[in-house]
Amino acid sequence: GLGAEDVDASGEAYEYLKTPDAALGLASQAVTLVLAGMGSRHRASERPWVPLAMAAKVVLDAAGGAYLTLEQATKHKRFCSWCLAAAVANIAAVPMVLPEARVAWRALLGRGG
Repeated sequence: GLGAEDVDASGEAYEYLKTPDAALGLASQAVTLVLAGMGSRHRASERPWVPLAMAAKVVLDAAGGAYLTLEQATKHKRFCSWCLAAAVANIAAVPMVLPEARVAWRALLGRGG
């Protein structure tokens, strides 16, 4: 069943930097927000590294969310509802960033070729 309190109070929740992983998650999402708002609507051609960095960040976040969900299922046998919501949001963001990343990749290759 769901057990946010049990999962959030586990030792793993404080493993990195001895701070709650929820705080690290919020900081991570703040970085994503900065990348999402950075540049003009032509950033894929003007600054292709921005959408490529955002795509890499979003894919890593999705992989991290999937990993933590699997860990909760196998190790804790309980789920944190907030963690599940974050994992779903991170996974859902992947297809949203890929079109711009493709344009940026093509622009980057066009400049280098």
